[in-house]
Amino acid sequence: MLCPLNRGHRLVEIAEGLYQCPKCGSGPRDGGRFPFWAISCVEMVGHDAEALAVRYDPRLDIYVSSWLQWIIDDQGAAIAGSVSQELVEYLSTPLEKAEGYLPAITEEGNGCSQALSELMYQTPLGEKLI
Repeated sequence: MLCPLNRGHRLVEIAEGLYQCPKCGSGPRDGGRFPFWAISCVEMVGHDAEALAVRYDPRLDIYVSSWLQWIIDDQGAAIAGSVSQELVEYLSTPLEKAEGYLPAITEEGNGCSQALSELMYQTPLGEKLI
């Protein structure tokens, strides 16, 4: 599945039904600041797509959940400017975090770290996911 925010990126299924972009969804790194975010509950019907998006807000130390909607072209890529989002809820308690579809993050705090790359691109057996 192609990333709804950048048509040149391909999402990786990091857990069953949970997708994260290894580039723009992997957090801050040199040359840019991107949030840790992932999508789940993806539905695509015709040229319409929607998903539950969860991103981590490091300033507040909470997760923000919202519905993303976008339009896709015949190749499955998001049409620029078509993405919209609607706030659903904040996930801040331990129970909410335990039950939520959360993006993978690393303790190092730099989203492009080797640890996150390994988590997103390999199974525990070292096989590439994509």
